[in-house]
Amino acid sequence: MLVRLCLLACFTFFMAVPALAQNDPPPEMMTGDGPHGPEVVLGPPEGVEPPEDMPPMPEDPEAAHEMGIEIFFGVMSGDDGMVDLDEFKAWVRHFHMPPPDMMDPNMDPNMDPNMDRNMDPNMGGLHADDPEFADLPSPPACSADLQATEMGPQDEGVPCGEGEGNLIFRTICNGDDMAGFSMAAITLPEDRGAGCFGIEALSGHIDFQIMSAMDGSLVWDTSMGKDAYQNLHLEGGPGAVYHVQATGGSPDGSVTVSFIDVNTTGMME
Repeated sequence: MLVRLCLLACFTFFMAVPALAQNDPPPEMMTGDGPHGPEVVLGPPEGVEPPEDMPPMPEDPEAAHEMGIEIFFGVMSGDDGMVDLDEFKAWVRHFHMPPPDMMDPNMDPNMDPNMDRNMDPNMGGLHADDPEFADLPSPPACSADLQATEMGPQDEGVPCGEGEGNLIFRTICNGDDMAGFSMAAITLPEDRGAGCFGIEALSGHIDFQIMSAMDGSLVWDTSMGKDAYQNLHLEGGPGAVYHVQATGGSPDGSVTVSFIDVNTTGMME
């Protein structure tokens, strides 16, 4: 089986002010034609600054692209020009391992790559017409602008157990025209954690899961039930990234997941 590794290193991350826990790369960065292999997005960890002697970027886009990658790698590899596993993990902003069938070069080109999100709409998941969710609003339309808005906290100092933290939203959408918005990332540095999960908004029918981006392990899915979701705790650490990912439902299905991002010196009970 031929596996293609797409490594997307974004030099522009150097020019942004690091956020505590939620400066995630937008999922539409991970695009391309044909079967996908594992995909990685890199960005500098908190505290890494751009080089003091950074040269001016060339006007030619291709030359600027090449220079940006060289500078990015130079900062990442340090004085010895080497990158070990721990150093690499610290720079990982996003990692995606598709199912084996999606990496198969012999896969039927007519197969719908979103087939896992086009399941029987009567199966499992969350339904907006469920009385439990009747009072919830519909999520805003998925877009790059919405993703940018959700990078920062919706509110601060929100209680969670015996501590308090930032209220964070992550919105995901179903539908063939929403492939770039079917997944949202939660990035948690070593001193952060996430808890007090809830559903802020819901439309149509959607089934979703939360996965560890580093090892592909399942953390939670809708089959596990409400109690497991509300009691879910995500731990931070070097390269700790989690994916909230749609796995089925109706074309108009969308959900806004809420959680509290707290300093792990507090309590999340």
